[in-house]
Amino acid sequence: MNIYIVSDTLCLSEIGGVGSFTYDLCAEIVARHNGKVFLIGVVTDANKSDPFTNNLKQKGVVIYNLEASSRKDAVMHCFKYSRRLHNFLADTCSKEKNVLNLHLKLSVLIGAMASIGIKKCACVETYHNTYHHYFLQCTMLRPLIDKYICVSAAAKKEMKQRFFLSDSKLVSIPNGVNRAKIRSEIRFQQEDFKYNENILNVVSVGRLSYEKNFTTTVKAFADFPNEKYTYILIGDGPQREEIQNIAKDVDYIKIAGQLSRKSVFEYLSRADIVVMPSLWEGRSILMLEAMAFDVPLMISDVPGLRDVFDEPPLRDDERYRRCSFGYLVKTNDCKSYQEALKDFINNRYYSIEFRKTIRKYSELNDITKVADRYLEVFDGIFEA
Repeated sequence: MNIYIVSDTLCLSEIGGVGSFTYDLCAEIVARHNGKVFLIGVVTDANKSDPFTNNLKQKGVVIYNLEASSRKDAVMHCFKYSRRLHNFLADTCSKEKNVLNLHLKLSVLIGAMASIGIKKCACVETYHNTYHHYFLQCTMLRPLIDKYICVSAAAKKEMKQRFFLSDSKLVSIPNGVNRAKIRSEIRFQQEDFKYNENILNVVSVGRLSYEKNFTTTVKAFADFPNEKYTYILIGDGPQREEIQNIAKDVDYIKIAGQLSRKSVFEYLSRADIVVMPSLWEGRSILMLEAMAFDVPLMISDVPGLRDVFDEPPLRDDERYRRCSFGYLVKTNDCKSYQEALKDFINNRYYSIEFRKTIRKYSELNDITKVADRYLEVFDGIFEA
């Protein structure tokens, strides 16, 4: 069986997120699969010497790029790139079994259309997020998709209820990360951790956009002066100017902008707590990367984040909850973030127990376990 994994971009060294997940998935699948494994990118990778894709080539993964110049170019000329991928599949597909695993909306659109007319080629969509504008695409492409892998229980529930998909086509497999590789990149050792009683390193990472909801945490912490902590927000996006204006007179809040993947890992490894205020999530890769360093979490009360720990939602009378992994807070309530952070500042000794729990769940979400489950789904399509 040949396995084709299609992602929006191959620029894996910087973007992280789903790009890094597809890299890790390819690396694990090629190590335990007898057939050929392909990684296909829609958008051109400007970094031709990207060490991540070069590493995959050395492992035996075939890299192919559709060479779209941008996502806009790919959408505007989707039939051109679908035809290009169709021709590649026609030249390389096995005569027996082939699986096209599609990640993110653009790849699903182009990949599903490219599969038309290819014999013995099954399409498996990995549904990474709770998309709010997906009904038309999902409905149009449904006949071409043999299986949907949902990255969380919340995503599976949404696919069933919002897009009217049957249980038989849905399976839930959480995303995973390569815990050992992430930790080795900065020579992180668990025994190095000792909490600092003097100052707390509070970190957030993500795109500065509406759905990530960083305006709420910046407003909350800007209105919570305390010599016991600093708040570092890493990322860029359309809300950067708004966020900078909120924090412009606050010296303990730093907007670090877009950083390299390795630099992000450095910040995560040194964080005392990572704050994730998202309005919605599928199964956040950033969350799993932070967990790889055993970092406690302060997460918003949304299913995609809670599901990792099987944590029930907040009750109406709860502003925040101290959990085994850190804190669950009301998503859009600044006071919730302030009170949760105050609790952590005043009870730093909880950090050791938080980290033990985080490590347990991190090991459960290792990419090795995820790859095995993906292969089971791929094999099962042809056995049905």
